[in-house]
Amino acid sequence: MGQSIKLTTGPGWSGRIWARTGCKFDTTGVGRCQTGDCGGRLECEGNGAAPPTSLFEITLGAGNGQDFYDVSMVDGYNLPLLALPRGVYGGACNATGCITDINRGKSLFKEQLCNWVIK
Repeated sequence: MGQSIKLTTGPGWSGRIWARTGCKFDTTGVGRCQTGDCGGRLECEGNGAAPPTSLFEITLGAGNGQDFYDVSMVDGYNLPLLALPRGVYGGACNATGCITDINRGKSLFKEQLCNWVIK
């Protein structure tokens, strides 16, 4: 817990990232995770992870150029997950996610849309 990653992407990029714990993989990408396992593979390749798994979804610059992102608990909850987007040119974007363990008490859900200009 407490780890973060930075994704650098471009317009038209779309992806899903599952929160996973207790993962061990060999150099070929074969292994297992205690939660969020993707059939023994390092990359889920869009197939999804075994529930319960917190999920981050994002689509950048689709259609009318807007970005869409959310944190989903539709497949269950295994880790707190918070997305903190930053606008390319200093634009304000809202965080979304669940920052407390919803299996233990109150949760804080926020979901917002942000329009970024990506060049």
